Amino acid sequence: MDNEATTTCSHKLREACLTIPKAELHLHIEGTLEPELMFALAKRNGVELDYASLEEAHQAREHFTSLSSFLDLYYQGAKVLQKEEDFYDLTRAYLTKSKKQGLVHAEIFVDPQTHTLRGISCATVFNGIRRAFEEEKDVTCFLIVCFLRDRSADEAAQVLDDILPYVKEGLVRGVGLDSAEVGNLPSKFTRVFARARELGLHRERIDHGVRCMEDPALVEHLRTHRIPLTVCPSSNVRLRVFPTLAESNIGAIIKAGLTVTLNSDDPAYFGGSYVGDNYAQVAETFGLSLGDVETLARNSIEASFLSDSERQRHLALINAWKLSLS
Repeated sequence: MDNEATTTCSHKLREACLTIPKAELHLHIEGTLEPELMFALAKRNGVELDYASLEEAHQAREHFTSLSSFLDLYYQGAKVLQKEEDFYDLTRAYLTKSKKQGLVHAEIFVDPQTHTLRGISCATVFNGIRRAFEEEKDVTCFLIVCFLRDRSADEAAQVLDDILPYVKEGLVRGVGLDSAEVGNLPSKFTRVFARARELGLHRERIDHGVRCMEDPALVEHLRTHRIPLTVCPSSNVRLRVFPTLAESNIGAIIKAGLTVTLNSDDPAYFGGSYVGDNYAQVAETFGLSLGDVETLARNSIEASFLSDSERQRHLALINAWKLSLS
């Protein structure tokens, strides 16, 4: 294939990655706080930032070297989120940007403790996010509440109590864990997750999952039972799980036939790579075909916590997209 044909093929593949209807299943709403919005909210709320300029804030996000140093920046940014309007603006900005990359459904992580520990009520957080969801006509959305791993199980249990009204109305459909991992085993949250299960909340997917390839028996189990993995390519590189995307095992995981979904995790901190960007980076790095891209998009819908009827409606969007190519 000559250079012109290769360029055309690459362009078509990238366009497909950015336009195919898809769901995002691993996305922290606090991690979508772009520096520009952070500065605007800081000014609105009278919050003093640790950065002298916008450029300095961008530079800080380029140079963290670990999960711990990333979390320091993440929590610094979150302190500008103080009012219902702030959470509305944050969510509205994420949806606006991601719709341009084919997003049709989002299951968004939120960390109530990140805010309640600063004296911000759950109502402030959830009402702002809900309003953005209610205004959105092109993307279906709901929340997955994450408990902070470095806080106590009792505190997580209190969070579960506090969010019950939002569970009953359907705004919250799942629970998970995030924040500092070292020394904070998920086993301490066993009782909290058991109660979440009784409430009908989801918790069956495996977030990230890139270490599964170390265990062939596990790989076979995941493949046989079609247990979804919410893989986050740009996150894995920026947090030094892999030196580069090309050196990651994401291509191997996809070729192993596992139910892989691609997600952006904390895109405002990971080079501005939103969901479609992650599709394009993986497709180009590992030489995926249009069929592979379609499989990834279908996986994202099938692995969602949508009802069967909602899931079929979104899969129909992929079918229509495919027909538009012919």
